[in-house]
Amino acid sequence: MPEPDTGSVRIAIRSDRRMFHDTLAACLAARPDFCVVGHVTAGQDLLDLCRLRRPDIVLFDAGADIATCARLLTELRRRHGPVCLILTYEHLTRAGITLAARLGIDALVPHSHGLDALRALLRRHAEALRAHPPPPDEHGLTEQERQIIAALSAGHTVDRVADLLQVTRCTVENIKRRIYQKMRVSNQSHAIARAAALGLVDRRALPRPRLFEGAVGASAALRVVVFGPDTPTRRRVVMALLDCHVPMMLNPGVDGAPFAWNGHPLDPVVAVLTDPEPEQWDAIAEIDVPMLLVGSRPLSRAEALAALGRGVVGLIDADRLEQNLLPALTLTATGHLTVSSTLADGVVAGVRARAGDTDRALPELTTREHDILRSIASGDTVRQTARTLGIAQKTVENIQARLFRKLGVHNRSGAVASAHSLGLLGDDEVPV
Repeated sequence: MPEPDTGSVRIAIRSDRRMFHDTLAACLAARPDFCVVGHVTAGQDLLDLCRLRRPDIVLFDAGADIATCARLLTELRRRHGPVCLILTYEHLTRAGITLAARLGIDALVPHSHGLDALRALLRRHAEALRAHPPPPDEHGLTEQERQIIAALSAGHTVDRVADLLQVTRCTVENIKRRIYQKMRVSNQSHAIARAAALGLVDRRALPRPRLFEGAVGASAALRVVVFGPDTPTRRRVVMALLDCHVPMMLNPGVDGAPFAWNGHPLDPVVAVLTDPEPEQWDAIAEIDVPMLLVGSRPLSRAEALAALGRGVVGLIDADRLEQNLLPALTLTATGHLTVSSTLADGVVAGVRARAGDTDRALPELTTREHDILRSIASGDTVRQTARTLGIAQKTVENIQARLFRKLGVHNRSGAVASAHSLGLLGDDEVPV
C-alpha cells in the first residue's frame, strides 16, 4: 500500500527533549507537504527508525553542542548516507563545525532562531527533494504494515484488523510475521513497545472504516443512525455523513421505536445523538449500539459525565464537526471512549473526583510491577519474566493482573501501549 501522499517529504525527528519533538511532530504533521515517519529520543532508536522508514530528512536536535553527538552522527551517515541531515543546536564550537563539515551536514539551525525559521528551512529542502526524489525503498515498513502495527497497538484483534483492511486473517498473520522480522522482535508485545519508542504508533495510521458503495467505489461497512430534533447541528451531521458516503438512517425524534437495518450482521452500527431533549433519554437508554453524542454547545462537566453514565461512549462538540465526525465514529464503533479536547480535562477531573482520586494523575506502580512492565516491553514470556526476577510464574501472573487493572487494559500489548502513552516506560527502558 503506498504512502498516503506520495508528494510529501518524509521526516524523522530526534531530540532528547520529548516535549520539543512531540510538538514539532504535531506541527509538521498538520502540513500536507510533510510526513513525519517517527520521532525518537534515543540514538539507537533513530538508527532503527531510519532503517524501517527511510526518511528523506532527519531533523536532529543536537542539544548543547554538536560535538557531543559525534559517534551517533557518524554512524547515521555511515548507514544512511543519502539522507538529508538538518541539525539544531544551542552552541556551535570549533569541534562542532569540524564535525559538521566532515559529515556533510546539510544545514545547521541554532535554537534561538525558533520554529518558524526551522519550518522555512525544511520547506526549502523539501522542494529540492521533490525535484529529485530518492528511489523507493523495499526493505522498510510499508504503509499497510504500519497500519497493522498501529491497529494492534490500539487494542484491535487480528480479526478486526483484517476487517478494517479488507483482507483475510491469514494475510494479517503473515504480515505480522514480516513486521516482526523487520523490527527484529519475536512477539506482538515487543513489536508494540518498539513501535511506540520509534514514534510509529499514530492513530492517523489506523485504517478507516470501509465506506458506502457509491462515488468512491468502496464497500459498505460502517452505518449510522441519527437521533435528535431537527436542529442546525443535526443537519450538519447529516451533510457530513453524505459527504463521506456513509450509509445513514434518520430518526428525527428519538421516539423509542426499534430500528432495523438490512445488512451484514457484523457491520458496525453507531447511533449519533444530536442535542437530545431531557425527556428523550429514557428512549435512548434502549439503544443497544455504541452512541456518539454531538452537542451544539459545549457540555458542562456534569452533563458529560451524565451522558457517559447513560451509555454514551463518544462526546464531541459542534466545533470542527466536519473534521472530527468520521474519526470519532471510527473509534466509537470499536468501543473506544472518544472525548473532544474541549471536554477531556473536565471529564477526566470529574471521573477522578467521583473515584476520590484528586491528587494522582498517573497510576502508581510498585517496583515489582514496574519490573514486570519492563519485562513485558522486552517481549519476555511469563516464564522468562519469572526466571529473570527469581519468582514463581504464578506470582508473575498475579502481579501482572494487578498491573493490568491499574492501567485499565486487558492484555500485555495493551499494557505496553498504555504505559508508553502515560510516560511510565522511559526511553531507556524500552529495549532495542
